[in-house]
Amino acid sequence: MEGKYIRQPIISVLAHVDHGKTTLLDYIRKSVVAKKEAGGITQHIGASEITKKQLEKICSKLLMRYGISIPVPGLLFIDTPGHEAFTLLRKRGGSLADIAILVVDINEGIMPQTRECIEILKQYKTPFVVALNKIDRLYGWKSYKDEDFLSTFNKQNEKTKQEFYNKFYTVVAQLSEMGFEMDLYYEIKDFTKTLAAIPISALTGEGISDLLTILIGLVNKFLKDKLYINPQDNGKGVVLEVKETKGLGLTIDAILYDGSLQKGDLMFIAHPEKVIETKVRGIFKPSPMQELRIQSKFNSFDRVIAASGIKIAAPNIEDVIAGTSFIAVRSDSKINKERIIDELQKDVETITFSKDIEGILIKADALGSLEAIVNVFKNKDIPIREAGIGNIAKKDVMLIESMPEEKRIVVGFNVRVDEDALEIAKSNKVKVIISNVIYHILEEYEKYQKELKERKEKEILEEITYPFKIKFLEHFVFRQSKPAIIGCEVETGIVKPNVKIMNQEGKVIGTIIGMQIKGEYVSKAKKGDLIAISVDRGFVGRNIKEGDVFYSVIPKHDYKILIENQHLLTDEEKNILNEIRRLMKMHDPKYDIF
Repeated sequence: MEGKYIRQPIISVLAHVDHGKTTLLDYIRKSVVAKKEAGGITQHIGASEITKKQLEKICSKLLMRYGISIPVPGLLFIDTPGHEAFTLLRKRGGSLADIAILVVDINEGIMPQTRECIEILKQYKTPFVVALNKIDRLYGWKSYKDEDFLSTFNKQNEKTKQEFYNKFYTVVAQLSEMGFEMDLYYEIKDFTKTLAAIPISALTGEGISDLLTILIGLVNKFLKDKLYINPQDNGKGVVLEVKETKGLGLTIDAILYDGSLQKGDLMFIAHPEKVIETKVRGIFKPSPMQELRIQSKFNSFDRVIAASGIKIAAPNIEDVIAGTSFIAVRSDSKINKERIIDELQKDVETITFSKDIEGILIKADALGSLEAIVNVFKNKDIPIREAGIGNIAKKDVMLIESMPEEKRIVVGFNVRVDEDALEIAKSNKVKVIISNVIYHILEEYEKYQKELKERKEKEILEEITYPFKIKFLEHFVFRQSKPAIIGCEVETGIVKPNVKIMNQEGKVIGTIIGMQIKGEYVSKAKKGDLIAISVDRGFVGRNIKEGDVFYSVIPKHDYKILIENQHLLTDEEKNILNEIRRLMKMHDPKYDIF
C-alpha cells in the first residue's frame, strides 16, 4: 500500500493576446510552439513538464540566494488560448490550476482581456503572479541573455531604469483599481497580501530564473499541503484533445490531476449523450521539457501518477469530446458504476443545453471551447437558445430561423457549416458567425448587432416626420396658388413630401405635395439642396412671403421617437427640433409631455 505522494503543481499561463505567454514557455523548454499556432494565438490547451533537475539547473543561483528548496517533482505548465474565456482549464467545481502566471506586456499594461483573466482568477480564488514581459523592448534596454532580473537591471542606464519604473507603476495603478496591491517580488514582505511582479523577457530569457524561483518559493510556502494525493485513488483527469497519432491510431491527450492511471484500467469519459466506457491499452508521455500537443515521439509507461500531461491509447474513443472529464478505475476493483456515470453526466449537463427561449445558437468543436464561448455570451447577458458540440447543421439553422433578427444568429468555434445549413441560413436571413479565434466571434457578433441597430434606427427615422427648416428664396415664385409652387433652400434636416409645414409664428400654411430638384421629382432633399416645392393650400402673398422660413410640423408621436433617438441627429437638427417644439407648444402646451 503506497502512502501519500506530493504531486507536481499545475500552473496555468494566462495573458492578453500577443503578450507572450507561449513564447515564455517556448523559452523555458526551448521549443517553437508559438510559430505553429493558428494566427499566432494558442487555440487548444497544451501541457509540458519541467522536472526538478531542470529547475535546479535553471534556478541554482537564485535558489541558493534565497535559501529555497524544491519540494515537488517538477512543474506542470498548461498553456491556454489567448482569449479570456480559455484562461483556466476547467475541472468540475473549479479550476484545474494550483497557481497561475499572468503575463502582461509592460509596454501595453493591463488590457481588456487581461482584466477578464483576472476576474476569472478571482472567481476561482486561484493565486497568481504577474510576469511583466518584454522588458527588452524598453527604450535603450541592453539585453543580457538568461541573467536574473536584478543583475541585468543594474547594468541599464538611468534613462532606461526610469522608463521601466514609469511603466511598472502604470501597471501597479491599473491593478490597484482592480483591488490588488502589487510590488516587485524582491520588495515584498507578505506574499499573501501583495501580488509579486517579476520583470522578464521571453525572448532573451532575462528574469525567467526569477519567475521560476518565485513559483517554487510560493508552492513551497503556501501550496505544498494541497498537493498531496494518494496514488491508489482512481485516476481523474480532463481530455485536452482526441487525435490520430502515428503508430498508435486514435489517442487522447489529457491532464491527469488526481490519483493514478495504469494500463488495463477501466475508463469512463463524460459525453453529452452517453458516458463512454473504454479500457486503457497504452499510456505515453513526451520527454520532459517537450510539449504534449506537437511531439511525435513518446515514451511508454505502465503507470503514471498525477499530475501529468499524458497520451492515452484506448478503443472506442471516436466520439470522445475535448474538454470532458474522465474517471479511471482498476479493472479488478469493486466500483459503483452508476455513481461514476452520474457524476460525469452532471458535468456535461452544465455546459450543453437546450432551452425554450428566444436566443442565439452556439456550436463548438470541444466541450471546453463550448463552455468558454457560452460564458463569454452569458457574461454579456446575451440569451442562448442552445449550446452543443459539432458542425453547424441544417437543424441548427431551422431551430432559430423564426427568432427576432437580433437573435437569429448561429455562432461556431472551430467548426464547419454544412452546405444545406448555409443555404437555409441565406434564404432565412440567419446570421452565421464562425472562426477559430474566439474573440473574433465576439467582435463579429457585436459588430453585427451594431449594424442591425443602426439600420433599424434609420428605418424608424424614415417612417416619421423629420425636423427640417427651409427658406423661401426671393424671386422664385413658380405658381401663386392651387397649389403654390415656390423655390426654397434646405437650411437644416431632411425634407420629404406629404409633410405639413408652418411659419415662424407656428401657423400651418399647407402640406408639401411634391418636390423637384433641377426639374426632376425627388422623394427626399437634404441640407444645402435647392428645391421647388408644391404646397397644397398655400397662397403666395397672403400666407407665404418671399424670404419666409418654414418648419416641419412634427406630430407628438414622431417627436417622442426623435427625442428617444437624439443621438442620430446633428447638433443643428437638435436645435431645429427644439424650435419646432416651442412652436408646437403654442397650440398644445402638453406637446412634449409623454
